[in-house]
Amino acid sequence: MRIYDIFEHRIGREYKGVINVGQDDLANVKQELKEYVVTRELQRHFREFFRSYTQSIGKPYEKMGVWISGFFGSGKSHLLKILSYLLENRMVDGKPAISYFTDTGKIADATVVADIQKAGSVPSDIILFNIGAKADTSTLVGQDTITSVFLRVFNEHLGYCASMPFLADMERTLNEKGKYEAFKQKFEEIEGQPWAKVRDEYYYIQDALVKTLVSIDNMSESAARNLVESISETYEMSTERFAKLVKAYLDTKEKDHHLVFMADEVGQFISENSQMMLNLQNISEDLGRICRGQAWVVVTSQQDMGKALEHMKQRNDFSRIQDRFQTRLTLTAANADEVVRKRVLQKTDTADSSLSIFYGQHEVLLRNLLSFKNAATMHLYSSPASFVSDYPFIPYQFELMGRVLTAIRENAAIGLNLSSGERSQLALFMKSAIALKEERIGVLAPVPLFYEALKEFVDSIHATVINRAEEGGVLEKFDVEVLKLLFLIKYIKEIPGNVDNLTTMMVSRVDEDRLTLSKKVVASLERLIRETLILRTGDVYSFLTNEEQDINRAINNEIAELGEINTYIAQEIFEGIYRERRYRHSARYNFDFNRMVDGNIYGMASNEQLGINILTPYTEDRDDQALRMQTSQNHVVLVNLPPSDDRLVDEISRTIKLNKYLQKHGVDLGRNNPGIKGAKEAELESIKARVKGMLKDALRYADIYVRGDKLNIAGREPADRLNEALGRQVQNLYARLQDMQTAPSQNDVESLLVPRMQTQFELDVEAPNAAALADVIHTLGLLGRQSMVRTTLKTLLDRYMRAPYGFVPLDVQWLVAYLFAYGKINLTYNNQALALGQTPKTELINYLTRNEHRDKLVIDLRLEVPQNHKLAGESFMRKWFGTTSFPGNEDQFIKEFREKAERKKSALSALERHYDIQSLLPGKPALEHAQSLLVKTLRHNRASDFFRHVFETQEEWEQALDRLTPVESFLGGDQRSIYEKALRYRDLHVQSHAYITDRHVIGKMAEIETILEKEAPYAEMYKLPPLLEAYGNLHVQLLERESTPVRERIEADRKLVLDTLEASLVKEEMQDGVISKFQDLVHRVEHGKSVYEIRNLAHESDAVKINLINEINHKTAQAMAQKAKAEKPVEGKQQPSRVFRQPVFKPVSLRALVSASTTLRTAEQVEEYVSQLRARLLEQLDNGDADGINIVL
Repeated sequence: MRIYDIFEHRIGREYKGVINVGQDDLANVKQELKEYVVTRELQRHFREFFRSYTQSIGKPYEKMGVWISGFFGSGKSHLLKILSYLLENRMVDGKPAISYFTDTGKIADATVVADIQKAGSVPSDIILFNIGAKADTSTLVGQDTITSVFLRVFNEHLGYCASMPFLADMERTLNEKGKYEAFKQKFEEIEGQPWAKVRDEYYYIQDALVKTLVSIDNMSESAARNLVESISETYEMSTERFAKLVKAYLDTKEKDHHLVFMADEVGQFISENSQMMLNLQNISEDLGRICRGQAWVVVTSQQDMGKALEHMKQRNDFSRIQDRFQTRLTLTAANADEVVRKRVLQKTDTADSSLSIFYGQHEVLLRNLLSFKNAATMHLYSSPASFVSDYPFIPYQFELMGRVLTAIRENAAIGLNLSSGERSQLALFMKSAIALKEERIGVLAPVPLFYEALKEFVDSIHATVINRAEEGGVLEKFDVEVLKLLFLIKYIKEIPGNVDNLTTMMVSRVDEDRLTLSKKVVASLERLIRETLILRTGDVYSFLTNEEQDINRAINNEIAELGEINTYIAQEIFEGIYRERRYRHSARYNFDFNRMVDGNIYGMASNEQLGINILTPYTEDRDDQALRMQTSQNHVVLVNLPPSDDRLVDEISRTIKLNKYLQKHGVDLGRNNPGIKGAKEAELESIKARVKGMLKDALRYADIYVRGDKLNIAGREPADRLNEALGRQVQNLYARLQDMQTAPSQNDVESLLVPRMQTQFELDVEAPNAAALADVIHTLGLLGRQSMVRTTLKTLLDRYMRAPYGFVPLDVQWLVAYLFAYGKINLTYNNQALALGQTPKTELINYLTRNEHRDKLVIDLRLEVPQNHKLAGESFMRKWFGTTSFPGNEDQFIKEFREKAERKKSALSALERHYDIQSLLPGKPALEHAQSLLVKTLRHNRASDFFRHVFETQEEWEQALDRLTPVESFLGGDQRSIYEKALRYRDLHVQSHAYITDRHVIGKMAEIETILEKEAPYAEMYKLPPLLEAYGNLHVQLLERESTPVRERIEADRKLVLDTLEASLVKEEMQDGVISKFQDLVHRVEHGKSVYEIRNLAHESDAVKINLINEINHKTAQAMAQKAKAEKPVEGKQQPSRVFRQPVFKPVSLRALVSASTTLRTAEQVEEYVSQLRARLLEQLDNGDADGINIVL
């Protein structure tokens, strides 16, 4: 039986796929209605659409938008036309459109039929248009593009000018005035041509238009001219005004008259232009609000509304359009499949029986013949019924071709031809079935067969490649079929072009030998690769355009060095498959390791011993014995990748070359051909993924060598295998790690840093981590003997964090803290010994745990203090501080010593302040020496140094204590005040010694000075009290004797001054002051402390006397002058001129002239003394500032 004979409907009949929305001839409409298949999905959509539409009949209804979506070729445009026929209630071949559905039972639901009839019962204007075809190029930009197209088709529907909306407005105005017909008739008389024919040439017919307007509208020529010339400039159209125009039109019709805008391909037209979508929203909003359900908008789109708005919602609010378009109809692939099966593939009864039997005979063969690899779910024959319904096609081809149609339309179609409806799935399967009509049952439709139905719509970029391949004469026919197949699936991500999938899609007969076919496909692929028509990426083959072929050749010309390949392997393994930089032995212990490929370190070297070395198949000397020998001598894990074919190297080379090409040309490629750039970037990622997978497989089965042994850990994940190998290497390399039996924390370190009662010189074998502690002690001993450089905490960290220990810093810090706490080591920081209980705990913690202190904290073994040194320390404490019991712990001993020594220093400093008041006190050197000795001793914090110093200076500090003890007693008791009193007596005596002649007084002071002059007078201090008492009594008597003549002299001076004052004019003014000054002198004499002080008061009295007499004379002269001035002469009587002047005599003290006591022994000495006195008196007399001198005693 021929394929031609199995179909119910003649497949050779004329068929036009999906008729364009502009096609309106009766024959086409009838065929559309008659052959339209109402699938189960369409039954649901008819119900939903007409239920919504009928709600606008007889009542307001604002949800007047319908959004029809579906992939390309799914039948959206066909559905839109069918709905237009039903809404219009069109009569076709003598009967209403609905009868084509009810007579044949296509729509059996009575409710749906009733809704369709109700919708058709109201008069309606249906404006069906393809929005892309109606859009003028001048309206493709701007935010009102959609409005312009809707206005254009609305005007066109009403017979007005479509291309120039301002002319349509003029026509509408004329029509409203009832003058439009007269206008057209008059214009044709004037211009000689019908208005409708020439109105698009508006700018060339303006004169005729002006004349016509003047003639029929009673306008002046100037007004008409102004209107014609300005009408295009002042024209504006908003969505609201457009909706009002529609409403005004509907108001001219009978009640419930509807107007339906049915716009095809709106989704494609708008694409991602959010301004156009906003414009559509505004139109639907204003039409719904103003027309209240009488105006509808029905649109089609390849995307449903949610997806169409998804990428725009970030910048705009589209809630209103979603509210208007609440009726949303989505056509799925199942709908298209069902249409194809019913309109094209419906079988005759005979064919049905034959095909069912045929399937039963070949079911197993078909199951083995058809299969896909790494593809999305692809439906195959599942039963005799599915075989009968789809034959000679295979179920997966329905969904595949839906994707192919969309992909070609988006990437390889000529202009809008493919999107205009000329090709749908229905047309593809119809034409492909015709191509097989002469074949017998058993043939199957290979996928390349569909290319013939599409090739006239494929752009030259892709078609040229196939045409040249067909015409070149180099390739076989089958090669070209494979090339066509690769083109059809080029943009279908769900079906990778591997050999298995290509073989399945090339199957052309039920009895095809798949193995033979697969080999044939592989041979064709190799020839196509040689001709650079396709590209192999891993196991996937892809079609190349001419430009892609040129780019591919340029990529192949790039160079991938062997070093680059090894580096890439290292990157993929160590940055992707096994990213670990440190081996995690436990939660506490992580070890750095070197990462290598063929012995070359990748990244920075991090550990001089532990490492992983990946050996590629291109490394020499990979013999098992050689690898065992190599690993027995180091701690590197050798991973020997298994031998492989050239695919791995080819893939890595391709990756490197492609990456180089994109780095060099990516910017230009992205600017000139972003699609190819995106494809190459995707290819690069795909190759990388494959290489990673190949390397993972290689690592799963690689031989791994550790310490001369080949490990038996095959078949596990790469990371697990490498971790296990490193774990074994770590056990060998860090064998002493087990010495740390505990995992000390920071708190554990801090808890150790407290003083203990006894110093422990023997390490407790039961102590935690005893082996590690012992090792540290041993290490410190070795380092102390072998090196002149001091051992620091950093030294120990560097040693114990490396093999064979592998400790973490906290381990080492705890070990050091433990040994320090139990007296096994000394710690020194910046040459300052540290001690528990003395150095603040926070400082100790910082020194041990903070990085910046590691190289400053010096560590050495603590020496045992000899017993005699300890005894010297106890003696010091006992004698100096009176201590009777001593701590057994050396550090505690030093701490207690330090506390008491500081207190002693403070006490001595307090005593030393007495010398600030009286520097002549004895004992200061002894006090200072004691303080200095304490300071020197306090400098030794290390126990061995401290006790050795005390022992070596024992004689010095004992002598110092002997000298210090009497000084402390002297300064702290009554002796000091007695000594200070003696110093005061001596000062008074020295002050008056020139006047003291009493031998008893002089003798007592001599005895006192003898004691004061001693360096250590403490033994004779008892003598001072009686001596001071005796001297004090004698001194009082002496003062009494010295004060008598001085008092007499003061009295004489007082009397002289008072007598002078008595004869003056200022007695009352000065008398009290004079008496007060001499009384003060007398008081001071009576209370004088020394002979010198009392005798000096006599001279002071003389000076007071002279000063007072001068003052009296001066003030008296002033008084007399004022009195003379006050006496005025008698008027008219001449008075003799008299001047009253008081003589002024300058007082001169004889004691001032004779200032010193002089002993005269001869007459000559008397003459010389008198001569000197005469000269001084004459000198005073010659001084011209007074009338004479007044000698006073």
